[in-house]
Amino acid sequence: MSTYLSFHSGSSRSALLGSVLAAGTILWGPQSVSAPPDSGSSQPGKPADAPWKLGDPIVPVSTNAEGAKVFAQVCAVCHERGGGYAPAVYILKIMTPASIYGALTTGAMRVQAKDLSDAQKKAVAEFLTGISI
Repeated sequence: MSTYLSFHSGSSRSALLGSVLAAGTILWGPQSVSAPPDSGSSQPGKPADAPWKLGDPIVPVSTNAEGAKVFAQVCAVCHERGGGYAPAVYILKIMTPASIYGALTTGAMRVQAKDLSDAQKKAVAEFLTGISI
């Protein structure tokens, strides 16, 4: 058996792996299973405080046409078609609008978004999450 694949309970590799898994769960784990109280319902006729059920959309449906347009023109090439290390759209949709906006302004996507206005960056974040920034 390869020593690369074997992990011992006292090894630093297993401690590191445990730390990474715990951090991932904390950072990207589900925050809540109900709609935020001030956001309204993402489905017509469904109360805002109704619990999330299997089959419900993960995020509220976005009506941000400007964000949809910018995303389709600039972002979709990589995020919808698996370009390089770009996270898929379903990953972007579970991020906060502030984290998407931050990635576009000062983070990993700042070079790709350099020609976008601040309003367009906010529109993309709002389009993806369905939440105003």
